[in-house]
Amino acid sequence: MGLYGGLQDGRDFVLVSVESGLQAVAALVDDDVVVSIAQDVEVGHAEVAFERQHALDLHGKLAALANDATMIEAFKNNADIHTITAAKVFGVANDAVTNDMRRTAKMVNFGIIYGISAFGLSQRLAIPRAEAASIIEAYFREYPAIKAFMENTIAEARERGFVETLSGRRRHFADINSGNQNIRSNAERAAINTPIQGTAADMIKLAMIRIDQLLGSSYKSRMLLQVHDELVFDLAPDEEAKLVPQILDAMKTALPLPNGVPIEVEHGTGPNWLAAH
Repeated sequence: MGLYGGLQDGRDFVLVSVESGLQAVAALVDDDVVVSIAQDVEVGHAEVAFERQHALDLHGKLAALANDATMIEAFKNNADIHTITAAKVFGVANDAVTNDMRRTAKMVNFGIIYGISAFGLSQRLAIPRAEAASIIEAYFREYPAIKAFMENTIAEARERGFVETLSGRRRHFADINSGNQNIRSNAERAAINTPIQGTAADMIKLAMIRIDQLLGSSYKSRMLLQVHDELVFDLAPDEEAKLVPQILDAMKTALPLPNGVPIEVEHGTGPNWLAAH
């Protein structure tokens, strides 16, 4: 049984079952919802998962594409971008940021990538629309390069009819100049999001191509599946020391980000996918 599909921004959704032992297990963690699948591997092998850290991944691309100095410095220092954003938006020191402030900043950080409006933010945070508008204004005041990136991306889409990912893949927007405000706004939000998430999709695909070429017929280990920014492998123990660093390198260097923004990849091993997290 298998199901494969593609989203317009270049991301894939994949559901594959080859053996009856494949079972889905959902795990809720603090910052992200991770859907994990317990998959039997070869006897004596381990399962290893390599994943780009989600918050750093999307916002790292935004920082790189917008060339925002503050965000870039945060990623180079491996700092918590949500805490830094909260401190800037609420005008407090980093160590004075409360959990509520960080949650608000996290919502804004992710919402900006999807072109969130003051109304949308007010609905998600259950706050007055005026307060939500003030938070977004403070965000753009602290991150002017992000604002410029969004405006330039929309202007480019209107003029050319498309936007591009970092690798040059294009997505066309027939409705970007629509006279209907709702239709036009949807196209504008998608245009802003596409270079960010589309670049993430390109990155993982290029990494998969490199890793497939790496494995070839020279290794017993095999790539099992992809889930968004994660790759899962059936790893032969005697190949771990040599293979893991090469996979890490392939994922980090498949599509380097501009302006020196690093790409962070985490990995873990275990008898199945769930245990590897």
